[in-house]
Amino acid sequence: MSEPSSAKANRRAEEAQALKERRRYNAIVITVVVVLALLVVFAVLFSSNLFYNTTTAVSIGGYDFSAADFNFNYFTAYNTHYNTYAYYAQLGMTGILPVSGTPLDEQVCGLLDDGSTWADYFEEQALASMRQIAMLCTAAENDPGFTLSQEDKDTVDETVEGMRDTAVTYGYPDLEGYLTQLYGKGMTEKVFRENLMRQVTASAYAAYKQESFTYTADEIAAKYAEQANDLDFYTMRIYWFSGAAVSDDTSTEEDETVSKEDAMAKAEADAKAFDAAVSDEQSFMDYAASLHEDDEDYDADESTFVQNQGSDISSNMIKAAYDWLTDPARKAGDHTVVGSTDEDSRSGFYVLYFLERDNNQYPSVNGQYGYIPEDTDIFEEGTEPEDEDEKASMIRLVNLENARELLANYADGTEKSADAFAAFMSDQDNSDLVTNSGAIDRSGRYDMPEELRDWFYDANRKEGDTEAIYVEGDGTYIVYYSGTGDIYADVLADTILRSADASSWSEEQLKSFTVDTQWEMVLTKKMASLN
Repeated sequence: MSEPSSAKANRRAEEAQALKERRRYNAIVITVVVVLALLVVFAVLFSSNLFYNTTTAVSIGGYDFSAADFNFNYFTAYNTHYNTYAYYAQLGMTGILPVSGTPLDEQVCGLLDDGSTWADYFEEQALASMRQIAMLCTAAENDPGFTLSQEDKDTVDETVEGMRDTAVTYGYPDLEGYLTQLYGKGMTEKVFRENLMRQVTASAYAAYKQESFTYTADEIAAKYAEQANDLDFYTMRIYWFSGAAVSDDTSTEEDETVSKEDAMAKAEADAKAFDAAVSDEQSFMDYAASLHEDDEDYDADESTFVQNQGSDISSNMIKAAYDWLTDPARKAGDHTVVGSTDEDSRSGFYVLYFLERDNNQYPSVNGQYGYIPEDTDIFEEGTEPEDEDEKASMIRLVNLENARELLANYADGTEKSADAFAAFMSDQDNSDLVTNSGAIDRSGRYDMPEELRDWFYDANRKEGDTEAIYVEGDGTYIVYYSGTGDIYADVLADTILRSADASSWSEEQLKSFTVDTQWEMVLTKKMASLN
């Protein structure tokens, strides 16, 4: 008996539906298998260095940076910021450093007012640095007149080897393990070295470009004349009476509250009384000393004496003080009282006594130096003198002995020249004694401590002279005199012109270097945001 046509049709429909379901199932299985395979491949790739140092995370003007390159610049920005502001944070300033232990992308940056996180801030700093590096390295590659010096190349090698030594010190089995800890996945020695080379090349080319500009004597003189008030140096005596309001100290029974108006009135009266007692420089110091009779540590000579460039006066003192000091009619012995206004950042009155204005019309000096930090830990237990003057004298003696021993070693050499001295100090650099060395290039009187100034600007100084000079509270400088350079006023004006032209050139070049972040950046940003 044959199957009814209706049943046959139903069976065929069921078979077709079953076939359809099997195909759908097979498609799902295949898709899942493919996805899982891709996930496995991606997981392997993402967990290896390959993803971080071969894929492009940021492209800037055609200059490609990998995820590892971004991380290098990100954590460089982080470390630079931390090293810059850690001291101020220790003094109690808040909001200038991220909180340790909390992801950076979960903390609002205290330096910005737009609600950005610290992760946003460091990303912005990193990308800005990468943009500058991309521009400068591209310009260096396209400039036939530029060649990276061997010294700069050696700097990269020395930095890598220094990191290798540090890795051993901290117990890492190899350099890569230490670099990964510092900069994250993908930071191999090769990638680290490449990023260092970019930094060195960018810095060297920036200096090369700035030196390439030329100016006439008239252009230099005109620039100095234009900014003479800010470039000249001023020697003066100053005393400050604060006119700031005083809040009540709730821990005491008395009400110490003083309004700003009352505080300013008292400050003005005190300043005018001070000024009325001034007839010469000594009377200025005497009156200042009389206000601190109960303070044995107060030194009226040291505390009231100031030598500052006009630009520093403009930024650190009230406007009326700047205007009075920079007046062309000002002469030695002039004295006055000047008060702040609402435009100034501080409230009060200065008593000013003018001594001298230096227009920098003298030859700069050239030389070399090696620096030994002051060592105050020279006493064995129980041998430290109680008398502070005796203690200071012994510290000075020991520091100078160490410096003079090095100087004697240089003197024993066969060659005596600025280059030989520089090479000798460079060899000593980062030793147990010398922590820094370098050139003194077209330096002015106020670019160095007073002790060095007195030596370098001694009228009897001659080329080839050497000396060990101790600066209390600082350290000992081993110095070599190479002779005089350009007039210091010309040095200052020339520097301003070059800086402005280099900045204009850089801004123009950067217009072609726009930042294009790739999808890989999302992943590497997440890794970099962890604190």
